[in-house]
Amino acid sequence: MKTRPIIFHAVGYTLVAALGFFAGVTVVASQSRKAKNDEFQQKSQLWGKAAPAIDATTLTGNPWKLSDLRGKVVVLDFWASWCPGCPNSMQRLKPIFEEFGRRDDFALVGISLDNEAAAAQKFCEQNGVTWEQLIEPKAGWNNSVAKAFGVSAVPSIRIVDRAGRIRVIDGDVLDLRWVVKEMIQNPDGPTWYVR
Repeated sequence: MKTRPIIFHAVGYTLVAALGFFAGVTVVASQSRKAKNDEFQQKSQLWGKAAPAIDATTLTGNPWKLSDLRGKVVVLDFWASWCPGCPNSMQRLKPIFEEFGRRDDFALVGISLDNEAAAAQKFCEQNGVTWEQLIEPKAGWNNSVAKAFGVSAVPSIRIVDRAGRIRVIDGDVLDLRWVVKEMIQNPDGPTWYVR
């Protein structure tokens, strides 16, 4: 009979510890949910709106303006050489660039969040990336283009339609080839918002 209280105490302590653990998980989950909701709110404020005016510099040092691409479907790929998912994302973009890259109504532009142009250049060479790349050296997450488009993670995609409106946000879960084709063929078609 002396073992019974010990067992009850052990079970009681285990239950208290488990409740404490789950309460902690709930707090973390609700904080995570709040962060995701805040991110969703920020992105939803951009969706369907005019793309911000962007003046940037290419990886080769040339000036670049988003407004110069008005009339084109523009895929903006935000990435960094230190991002583990970015090589796969770029491999997914290659066939899209190969199919649509020579068209007058399409542009694919990468925006590197690297701090150093040399790291971005090396990454592009290693991954066979040949489309236009933008970089803001030493900016990293403070990259003005990334901030203007509400980018909070890489890889991340934004698609701007011919009229200059943001039509796709975080298109990594979509069949991007299909979306680009639809946006080129049917400029007044449906809008997409993802995530």
